[in-house]
Amino acid sequence: MKDMVVRSDRRTFACILAAQFCSLLGQEVLQFVLPLYLLDVTGSGARFGLAIACGFVPYTLLSPVGGVLADRTRKRGIMMGVNAALVAVLLTFLVLKDVGDPFVLVVFATMASFVAQALYQPSIQSTVPFVLAPADVPRGVALVSQIGSLTTLSGPAVGAAVYGVAGLVPVVWISLAAFALSGAVVALAVRFSCEPSPWDGGALAMVRDDLAEAFRFLRGKPLLLGGMATATFVNVSAGAFINVGTVYVVTITLGLAAAYASFAQMAMGAGSLVGHSLLAVGPRLFSLGKSSAYVGGVAAAMTVAALALCFMGSMGPATVFLILVASYAFATMSGGLMGSCMLAELQSGAPVELVGKLIALFMTLVNCATPFGQAVYGALFDVLPAWVIAAATAVELVAVTVAWRCFLRRNHA
Repeated sequence: MKDMVVRSDRRTFACILAAQFCSLLGQEVLQFVLPLYLLDVTGSGARFGLAIACGFVPYTLLSPVGGVLADRTRKRGIMMGVNAALVAVLLTFLVLKDVGDPFVLVVFATMASFVAQALYQPSIQSTVPFVLAPADVPRGVALVSQIGSLTTLSGPAVGAAVYGVAGLVPVVWISLAAFALSGAVVALAVRFSCEPSPWDGGALAMVRDDLAEAFRFLRGKPLLLGGMATATFVNVSAGAFINVGTVYVVTITLGLAAAYASFAQMAMGAGSLVGHSLLAVGPRLFSLGKSSAYVGGVAAAMTVAALALCFMGSMGPATVFLILVASYAFATMSGGLMGSCMLAELQSGAPVELVGKLIALFMTLVNCATPFGQAVYGALFDVLPAWVIAAATAVELVAVTVAWRCFLRRNHA
C-alpha cells in the first residue's frame, strides 16, 4: 500500500462528505419511516422492535467484512456499488409493495439498508487519513461524524413530512434519488490515490487474518479495548432504548402524532451534531481518557427520562414530550462525543493499513449485542410501563459509568 498523503486534498474530502450526506440521508429517511409504517399497520411494539433488530444483525456480522474491503479494494468502487445496490433494492420494494407482506418487505428493505451501511461506513471513515494530512485527521473524523448527525437531524424531518402528507411511496422515491445522487457524486468527483493491499488466499481467510492483525494491535492498547467495551454497554442499553422507544413512547405511550416522533429524532440528531462538533472545534479539549464524564451524561439523561415518564400523569403528554426530547438530545450529544473521541483515537495512532479493519472491528464490537437489545426492548414495551424500562436502563448506565471511571484511573488514561 502506498504511503498516506502528506498534503490535505480538501476538494476530494468535500466531495466525499457530500456523497456521504446523500447516502446517509436516504438511509435515515428509510430507517425512520419504514418501522413507523409497520407500527401504524400492526400496532405491535414487538414487531416494531424486531424489524429494527433484524437490520442490525447483518450490520453487525458484515462490519468486519466492510473493514477488510475498505483496506483491500477500491474505496471509490465500494461507495458506488453500495448506492447502486440500494437503488435496486428500493425498486424491488416498490414493485412488491402492494402484493407482499408489510412486515417482510419492511424487514427486507431495513436489512438491505444496514448491510449497505456496514460496507459503506468503513470505506468513508478510512478515507480520512488518505486525503487529509495527519494533523487534520482528528478534525476530519469529527466532520465525517457530523455528517452522520446532520442526516440524523434532517432524515426524520424529511421522512415524517413526506410520509404524513403523501404516504410511503414518495418517501421511498426520495431515498432512491438520494442514493443515485450519492453514487453520481462519487463517480464524477471523487479521486484519490489509494492502492489497496493485495488479496492473498480466500476471502474468509483474509477476513480472519486481517481481523486477527487488528486484535494483535489492540492487545497492547487497554484504553481502546476498554473504550470499545464501554461503548458496547452504552449502545445495547441507551441506544436500544432510544432507537426502539422513541417512536413507541411518543405514538403509543404519550398518544401523540407521528410528527412528534420526527421532532424527537431531529432533537437527537442535533444533540449528536453538537457532540461531534465539540471535538471538531476543540480537538485538544476532549479525549477518550476523559470519556467517563460523557458516559455519565448519558446515564443522567436516562434518569431524567425515567422520572418524566414516571410522573406523566401529573405533567401531561406535552410536558413529558419536551422533557424527553431534551434528555434524548443530551444523551446523543454525550454519546456522539465519546464515539468521535474513540474513532479519533483509533485513526490517529494506527498504521494506515489497519485503519479500515480497526474501524470495522469497533463497529462490530459496539453493535454486537444491539439486535438482541432492540428485540428485547421492543417486547418489553408491550408488557411493562415505559418508566420502568427507562429506570432500569439508567441504573445500568450508572454502573457502566463507575466501572469505566475506575478503569481509566487504574490505567492512567
